[in-house]
Formats: sequence, structure tokens, C-alpha cells
Amino acid sequence: MITYGLIPKRNPSNPEAPQSYHACASSTGTVDLRSLAELLSERCTLTSMDILAVLEGLTQVIPQQMANGNIIRLADFGSFRVSLRSEGVENPADFTQSQITETKVLFRPGSEFSRRLQNIQFVKRAG
Repeated sequence: MITYGLIPKRNPSNPEAPQSYHACASSTGTVDLRSLAELLSERCTLTSMDILAVLEGLTQVIPQQMANGNIIRLADFGSFRVSLRSEGVENPADFTQSQITETKVLFRPGSEFSRRLQNIQFVKRAG
């Protein structure tokens, strides 16, 4: 169940238009790596320490492989890839690495992941 609140937004292309209210998801807490390992151990024969070791390994291997230019595909979970933001130049020959201003990690959920999120219920946050 997702809790949400409403936030006012103005239309940037029409500043004179009245503001409208839009839903904004509110988190109800966090789940850390150790908690994930414990939850997963309840669903299989591995101990939470075995799962934690694998998850810790993933936190090291995934960024390393992405830094090597690879897309990480985790079956029905989804994929991770690097995206870049840069300053523009008029002539491609003038472009240097220093024009790259930001790297982002993009996650694309797999079909099973997306399917499981389709039936989420929403509850408006009080206040």
C-alpha cells in the first residue's frame, strides 16, 4: 500500500494558470540490506548471512560492471544502465570529456516486477 500526499504545482508554460494539486508518494520507512536478507531467508533454504554476502557482493559488482559500460540485467527484476548528461557543443570535434556534467543510474523494471506493481492500493496521507 502506497501512502501519498498532495502537492501544489504551477504550470511552467502558463504561470498565470491556477496551481493544481498532484499526488506525491510518501515513504513509510526504509528496508536496509540486512533486513532484505532476513526477509529473503524466510522464503528459501539459505541463511540471512548467506544472502547478505550475495547482496553485499552485488553492491560492489554492479557499479563496477556499469563503470565498464555494461548493462546489468537481473532477469524479471529489471536492468540497470548508465545515462549521461552533458553540455552541448556546436562542433563534435570540440567535445571533450569535461563537458559531461552528470552520470545517472537508470533502472528499467522487468515485466514481472512491473506486473506486481500494477495492483498497488493507494491511501491518502492524513494532514
